[in-house]
Amino acid sequence: MLLAVFGLLPVSGLLAGCLPFSSGQRLPTVGVTPLPAETLEPAGLPAAYPDTPEGVVEAFLQLTQEDPRLMIAYLSRRAQDDLPAGGALDLLGLDGPVEGYLVESAAASPDPPAAVVQIAALSGGREYRLSFELVQEGSVWVIDRVLME
Repeated sequence: MLLAVFGLLPVSGLLAGCLPFSSGQRLPTVGVTPLPAETLEPAGLPAAYPDTPEGVVEAFLQLTQEDPRLMIAYLSRRAQDDLPAGGALDLLGLDGPVEGYLVESAAASPDPPAAVVQIAALSGGREYRLSFELVQEGSVWVIDRVLME
């Protein structure tokens, strides 16, 4: 068996308890010590960093409730340099944290790597439409601009 040649063993029983999360669920965190926002940049992200533009936008929006200081990790270097005084949360132009959202559309271009993700979001009892423009830095998607429609 090829797996034995490389010293790998099947792990099907090990992963049996792992269940996928839907996009609206919050991921559990156990024993995590958040880093200060100013030390985070796309190159230093955890291994679980989303690999799609929609995943990046969803992770960014979830942090509006969990820890807005960490939202900077999903921004391009240009967006980090132009960050408003109130931080990444102020980029959204909302009345507070996102209470709910729906990804309405997503489109990506491979050359040059760019993507647009449009969402409907609920914040402060009001509905907003936002458009996220993403670029690739290294091998990860990052949010470069957020536009309110």
